[in-house]
Amino acid sequence: MKNLVKIIRIITGLVFMLSGFVKGVDPIGTAYKFEDYFMAYHITWLMPLALTLSITICTIEFVLGTMLVFNLKTRFTAWILLVLMSFFTVLTFYDALTSLVYDCGCFGEAIKLTNWQTFCKNVILIVFAALIFAYRREQDSSLPGKRQWNLSIVISIVFIYFSVYSYMHLPLIDFTEWKKGNKLFVQNPIPQKYFLTYRNNKTNEQKEYLSPNYPYSDSAWMSHWEFVSQRVDDPNVYFGR
Repeated sequence: MKNLVKIIRIITGLVFMLSGFVKGVDPIGTAYKFEDYFMAYHITWLMPLALTLSITICTIEFVLGTMLVFNLKTRFTAWILLVLMSFFTVLTFYDALTSLVYDCGCFGEAIKLTNWQTFCKNVILIVFAALIFAYRREQDSSLPGKRQWNLSIVISIVFIYFSVYSYMHLPLIDFTEWKKGNKLFVQNPIPQKYFLTYRNNKTNEQKEYLSPNYPYSDSAWMSHWEFVSQRVDDPNVYFGR
């Protein structure tokens, strides 16, 4: 069981490191996601703190992940991990039910998950967190306690500098669709198709027509059919190299 918990601890740590890194590389984008939550939950008075919270949370995630992977202060990290995962699991479950925030942004722009996918991911992580917490006394590091703290502090400082640098300059790794090198337009676009839906006034029958292949010039036909809706089929891909 000890070896299984060790594997679970490392996997959980890598997930937290990935989550912290892909958000920390773009702290402004993460701050926007915080603002989405502030507006959804009517706590807009926290808006000025969005960027600070962005860097802080990303740093906590990355450092916590690093401490889990390298087995630093495991008893302390087990407590923090369990508290964080309890909070995030409840939050993402509520988001999945209400869809107040469409995308939690837990992996920034790198990996997009639906609210239900995010909740399922957190259910797995909270089970891992519970196991790590239950066996926290059997996962002690061989490094002296002071050295573990010093290493954690150094990692925190380096990651904060990394996030601040990404804020003041362009992200070192850009996961957005509009990153440098991507085309925001199509050079030889394929024509779009417009589909119109009409309903018969007498029978309520609905028919969809590919424009302009419908009898719009027939006044007799138009007197019996009324416009309902329109949809556009655009086969072009606007992002990519």
